[in-house]
Amino acid sequence: MNKTIIFSALAAIVLIAAACGDDEPGYKRFKAQPVDLGLSVKWADLNIGATEPQAWGGLYGWGDSTGLHEARIDEYPIEISWSQVDGREVTTVAWKSPYFGGRWPLADIAGTDYDIAAFMWNTNWRLPTKSEWNELIDRCQWTVATDVQGARTTVVRVTGPNGNSILLPMTGIDTNGAEERGNVGHYWTSNLLPLDEQSTHGFRCAVPCAAWSVTITPAAGAARCNFEPQVRNFQLAVRPVYAK
Repeated sequence: MNKTIIFSALAAIVLIAAACGDDEPGYKRFKAQPVDLGLSVKWADLNIGATEPQAWGGLYGWGDSTGLHEARIDEYPIEISWSQVDGREVTTVAWKSPYFGGRWPLADIAGTDYDIAAFMWNTNWRLPTKSEWNELIDRCQWTVATDVQGARTTVVRVTGPNGNSILLPMTGIDTNGAEERGNVGHYWTSNLLPLDEQSTHGFRCAVPCAAWSVTITPAAGAARCNFEPQVRNFQLAVRPVYAK
């Protein structure tokens, strides 16, 4: 092939990549830095798909390393319905999809082929486990950041024991194509909700259909953090940790 043609093709690819903005699915350019908060792992200073720490970034399904599969249930054989049983909401899921970890996913996808952080950035990065999120919650100070320029919605500052900090924007969630960006943050962990624990959390499914996430709700200058299982095809934000 002519060298001029090869150069032109490469230049076109670079220009296309440069045109990709924030929140783009499949976004592979990043300028994330690992931040030492004085914890067992270092945390990225921005979300996957974001170009700035205060930016939302993209929303992705659990176990979708490419970030390309969407949450809409009409595109994949995942049927979800909600009902009230004895005053409690029950989520019934019929799962036949080969995506989002498949019918029988791994218990922990951190650092595996299903890990979007390892795939989209590099193998030194991975999804944080539930225990690493718990460490971030328990050992750090969480405050609403009021001095962040360019933030679309509320941003929470998480300050570690050593005084260093990261920003977590309130990213929202996409449930079956209904995207809700706003004042609540939803972030994936790498851990599956085990099949034998599903009924306790209001799920009915023949296979493990949900994974653990962290829900962050700003309140009175601080933030409340709860672990909540979400159906695996729902799309949430990802904040990687540095595993090297």
